[in-house]
Amino acid sequence: MKKCISVVCVFFCAVVGLSALEINRGLTISSWGEAGFWPFIKESGGNAGMGIGPSYAEGAAFGLIVYANAGKAGGKFDLRAHPVSGVVMTDSLYAWVQPIDMVKLTVGRWIDYTISSMDSGSLWLDWGAQYQQEVIFKRFIVEEYGAMLSITPPIKGLYAQWQVNAGANTQNWDWSNATPYAASLKSSQAAIVYTKDGLGRVRYQYVGDAEPSKTFSQVSVQFFGMRGLTIDAGLTIPHTFERDEVNEDNVIKAGFNTQFNIGALTINEGFRIEDREDGLYWGLVFTPKWNFGKFTVGGDLGFRMTGDFTEFAIAPTFELPVGLGKLKTGVVYMQAVEYYRVAIPVWWTF
Repeated sequence: MKKCISVVCVFFCAVVGLSALEINRGLTISSWGEAGFWPFIKESGGNAGMGIGPSYAEGAAFGLIVYANAGKAGGKFDLRAHPVSGVVMTDSLYAWVQPIDMVKLTVGRWIDYTISSMDSGSLWLDWGAQYQQEVIFKRFIVEEYGAMLSITPPIKGLYAQWQVNAGANTQNWDWSNATPYAASLKSSQAAIVYTKDGLGRVRYQYVGDAEPSKTFSQVSVQFFGMRGLTIDAGLTIPHTFERDEVNEDNVIKAGFNTQFNIGALTINEGFRIEDREDGLYWGLVFTPKWNFGKFTVGGDLGFRMTGDFTEFAIAPTFELPVGLGKLKTGVVYMQAVEYYRVAIPVWWTF
């Protein structure tokens, strides 16, 4: 344990020291960090307690990102350090080549945002942020290893992307075989986008899965033709319509995100609706933020409902600069018919 903490401390110092260093043309090293603490958590019928977060990071995470670009080839990898697990590889470990201007081939693993939708901008409510983004237009994600082809044809505004996502196949090994580690195709994804400068873009993608019930298509429209306003709307259509409480991939979904900027005020809104097994689900998150120089005041106001379940949430938030990053804190209150939750988060990011 002490050895692991020492490794994390050394890694943290390196991360801070290399916060944004461009070594030479084409090689860049950057970093990020996040640490969270919940000094107060209380649910109806229970005692008050404390917690750490984010949960994915055992309370804290410090990351180092290395990106190389030699013009016709490049790559990226990132490392992340946790208090308990130590240093681990994370979302990006890939290499790419671009033999001609129109075609780029990438192999490895990644989370690609090139043609994804914007998220809802919510500060604390998970049910209004990243998942909302996937409902409008799914990101290109490879968790183990895969390949992606990016095509920019000689038609202004047109762009296409295709990837295959493979995974380790540990089933039915034949130990007499010299290569017991095999690959299996988990999913494939193909998208085409047309962008009109100064107006917006339309997107379509097909997501195929080894499980037919998880195969679906998406169509999306994004508008940014008015200064300070962005609108992103999308529809997810499954290729099978069998509702299942466990598998929510094969239901019709729609999402609608907007962002409006005027002076120091930014207003984000995220709305989605799903035709689930237990009834029609819909959720709304409204997030205003006011920027007063180095300080930001804002919060989340959310509401979601499905069947007999209804939940309301409010989360006033305050952000201020601390050290190399910023500190975010506030109060998160959620109220449903049968319970309530209240918590005070303290988050530091850089």
